[in-house]
Order: sequence, then C-alpha cells, then structure tokens
Amino acid sequence: MTTITPLTSADATAVHDLDAFAFAQDPTSRGPEVATMPLDWSRTFGARHEITGVDALAGVYTSFDLTLTVPGAHGRVGGGPGEADTPAGDRTTTLPLTGLSWVGVHPDVRRRGVLRSMIDHHLRDSRERGYALAGLTASEKGIYGRFGYGVATLDVTYTVSRGAVLPGPGTELGRRAAEVLVRLVLSVDDAGFLGRMLAIDASGGPGRSGFIRVPASFARAGLHDTPASRVGREPTRALVATRDGRDVGYALFAREPRVPGGGGGQVVSRVVHAHDDAALLALVARLSDLDLTPGVTLAGRSLDDAPLGWSGGPRDLDVTVRDGLWLRPVDVGAMLAGRGYAGAADVVLDVLDPTCPWNEGRWRLAIGEDGTATCEPTRDPADLRLGAAGIGPWYLGLHDLRSPVLTAVAPEAGGVVELRRGALRALARAASTGVAPLGGRGF
Repeated sequence: MTTITPLTSADATAVHDLDAFAFAQDPTSRGPEVATMPLDWSRTFGARHEITGVDALAGVYTSFDLTLTVPGAHGRVGGGPGEADTPAGDRTTTLPLTGLSWVGVHPDVRRRGVLRSMIDHHLRDSRERGYALAGLTASEKGIYGRFGYGVATLDVTYTVSRGAVLPGPGTELGRRAAEVLVRLVLSVDDAGFLGRMLAIDASGGPGRSGFIRVPASFARAGLHDTPASRVGREPTRALVATRDGRDVGYALFAREPRVPGGGGGQVVSRVVHAHDDAALLALVARLSDLDLTPGVTLAGRSLDDAPLGWSGGPRDLDVTVRDGLWLRPVDVGAMLAGRGYAGAADVVLDVLDPTCPWNEGRWRLAIGEDGTATCEPTRDPADLRLGAAGIGPWYLGLHDLRSPVLTAVAPEAGGVVELRRGALRALARAASTGVAPLGGRGF
C-alpha cells in the first residue's frame, strides 16, 4: 500500500539521494542543500510503501508554479463585414501551469503503483489549487501518455555557426537589430541579474505559445553555479539586450572547451528570450560571433524559429528534435476556454480521462467570432471523441487536429475521432495558430 505525505526541508538529504539515483547523477557534484534549492517544500511530497518502510522514501515528486504562454484570441475583432482576421500568432495570453518534476521511484518498489499514486495525488492537489493545466518534461517518452499527458511542444536544438549569414544592417530587420544594445553579464549568480531576468520574462513575450515563466526561487536556483556541478564548462554567463533604455531580451550561455584546459570552445545557450525578432537577431548574432568559438548551439527552440531561416535552413545547422512540454487538462473546461481561437466554432467533445474522472463526459466548446470561448458540461450528442492526451498536441498549435498524429490513434490512446461530419474541420480551423510553439524551458 502506498501513502503520500508532505515533505519538508528536513527531508532534503533523502530527496536528494533518491533523485540522484533515479536520474543517474553523481550525488557528490551538489550537496542536498544546493540540489534542493529549486524546491517549494509546500508542493513537495513523498511516497511511503510497506516494502521500504515508513523511514525510507518509496518515491518523491514536486511541482512548480509556472506561467505558460498560450494562443490568444485572434479571430475577427468586431465582426464587421469583410473585416480581415488578425494574423495568427500575433496575440497570446498566459495561464497558470502546474509543472510536475523530480519524479523518482525507489527501485525496490517499481511496478507497484507508486508512480500512479503520486500522479493521482498531484492532479487532485492541482485541482484543489485551482489549476486548469498540468505539464511536465519527460525523461522517458513512454511513461506519461497513459496518464493523459500529450506532447504539446517540440524541443528543437540547432547550431548557428560563426560566420553564418544573418540579416545585415541593409535589411529592415537588421536595421532594427542594430538599434538593440547587447551587453555581457559575467556573473549571473547575483540578485541584480536575477531581477532583470524576471522583469524581462514578465514584461513581454515573443508572441509565441510555449514560453514558460518560472518563479523567482526556481530561477535563482538555476543561476546558482558551482564548480562541481559544471565539470567541463565555464560558469553560466548572460547577454542582456536593451532598446531605448529598456531591457527587451536576454540569453543564458556557457562555453565548453574543445579540449580539456583549452580556450574557447562551443557556446551552448539554454535560454534565449526576446520580446521581438530584432532583439532575437541581436542576441543570436552576438552569441554566434564570440572569439575562439565556432558558433552557438541554441536549445528550447522551434521548427518555426526565425534563426533557422536566417541561417539557410536546417541542413547545415545540425538540428535535433525531441519532445518538449507535455500537457494535460486538470480542468478540461477551464483549459479549453482559457486559450483564444482564430474564429468561431461550436462543438461538443466527448472527453475520455480515466486518470481525472471529473473531466470525463461531454463538453460544449462554444467559440465566438472574436476567438473567445466557453466550455461547459452538456448532455447534447457528441461531435468529437478524444482522450485527455489528445488535447496537448493541438492546444498550443503544434499539430492540426486533422493530423494523423491524432486521427490515426484511438481516443483511449490520446487520439480523436469525428462523430459528426465537419466538426473536426471546424474546430481545427478555429484552433489553428499558424505557427509552431516554442520548445519551452525545462523544469
């Protein structure tokens, strides 16, 4: 039998030890105090099982209070005859996101329901806290689909080489990028840079879904750098982009030497956040032209990313693609009504969600011409049937609802089936964003 209990900072060593084993880490690279810095102990829980006993953790999980950028309403504003639609992707909004993380199970109790008990507890706790969306980044792809999570973003990594042809000052974008001042921050482990970074996150986004804003405690821990935890690379640095005296973007990066003890090396940037393409260009141009380096590897990007086009396409950029953010509904009605749409639709969804039975049943998603929506329980006949895991893939705009990614899969496995002819096309058009979401930020 598994029981879930709250943990406190007094459990830091036990949490650290189980996490280090679950993810094959060197437990000496960071001590428990440093390793558990990101945790909010009011959101951290342990599983107890009769095999491990009450004095040992059978499992552990935590969650983070995040903010996710989702599609905003970009339908016909005002509804006047012949009025053009606002371009897709020009409008976004944000929703609270509960981010599941640090999920680990003791090897002595694998396949005994410990993981399911922790996820059930997390989702019920998240419902009580008022969240509509739950997300995670998966260490293994085969685990979370059965709990109703679906891949909502792709984490695209690629390398922009030094000397790559980027838009120059002779172009309109290059002219605007030249107006952006980019300055180096040698040490990010201080309150001054942390405050600037959080302010940039809060004050504007890239006009794209998928951007994740993290709480101050998480960000502070992410900037904390120790020699033992960064073997083989330099401390994390930052570039800050400013226009007219206002911060409009930043990049976190570090150089990895080509040979031990050698100078320079590949630049790896794990976060680039810019308010617009001009600020993004200024940051990428600076990152890809650091002395003694062959270029910069950018992580957490998108297949629709501007630097891919600026640099000549994916063939020369060593592109790798993996799953990024996984999403599932905590409150399916609030989740579907929380994002905006590209136009009107009125469909009844029959949602299958055995993990969160309060989501199961028929829901009327009514979207107005202005792209705003309501989603309420109904007894009307269903137009579409879909599983909870089938919502994430189209929610941020990664896939069209008519994609075989969804239509070739049974609803029980996260797919979608059309029950009324034309309903799938209607919702697909309304849910379209026209641009893929960003890969997101790991947590």
